[in-house]
Amino acid sequence: MIKDLYFLRGIMLWKTVLQQDNPIMLKLSIQIIAVLIIILGIVTFPLPIPLGAIFIMIGLAILIFTSARLRAIIRKYRQRNPDFNSLIEKIKEKVPDMITKIIRQTDPK
Repeated sequence: MIKDLYFLRGIMLWKTVLQQDNPIMLKLSIQIIAVLIIILGIVTFPLPIPLGAIFIMIGLAILIFTSARLRAIIRKYRQRNPDFNSLIEKIKEKVPDMITKIIRQTDPK
């Protein structure tokens, strides 16, 4: 019973945060959700169906979209590792346009 009350209070808090015109809290909320998606991907990664990899990619895409610092880190990593950069360039050709735009934000050129 008490756990249910805490859960409902948490949902009400998130609802209040998302309804306010506070861009910092909204950005933080989205980043927390993205981290939870990545954790879900890590947990489901060993399963025979590659859902874990999909969840990890979705979570990273959301984080890259919302975090300038992470974009800079990935951009530097791609500059230092040409093999990784060529892999990302190959992947970029095969993913939807939305993901391609996010990948372009980390382009080291």
